[in-house]
Amino acid sequence: MIRRPPRSTQSRSSAASDVYKRQVSTQSTWGKAIIKVSIQTIFIIVVFSKKHAESLVKSIEGLFPSLGNSLTSFMENWKKQFFNPPSDLDNKHWIASLWEIIVTLMIVYFVISCVTSLAQTYASRLQQTIKDNNSTNKTKSD
Repeated sequence: MIRRPPRSTQSRSSAASDVYKRQVSTQSTWGKAIIKVSIQTIFIIVVFSKKHAESLVKSIEGLFPSLGNSLTSFMENWKKQFFNPPSDLDNKHWIASLWEIIVTLMIVYFVISCVTSLAQTYASRLQQTIKDNNSTNKTKSD
């Protein structure tokens, strides 16, 4: 079986250029991600609003009457803890401090990997452009 190299043409309307035209750009991917995060944020805010939380508790109490008082007291205690955090924030437990450091490092690593990925994509596009320009110049000089 004879293996042939892929065809390459200098025409801008070649099949190879059509493949590049069909690829999704990075900008549209970022736009989709921003829209998705916004929709998810709005969904979480609406679902966990006070009105919806109270209606959910009432629905659960209607289905399971034995849970009525315990669920209501649990929700009240949770609200107190959530909206009135302890004032003794200077004396954190060492596990909480360690967890904050780990989460911070994960976020920093994520940002660095995003920047690295964007830089590599830009460098490969730049190299491809230079390569295409060099091959075009060689073709014209021949």
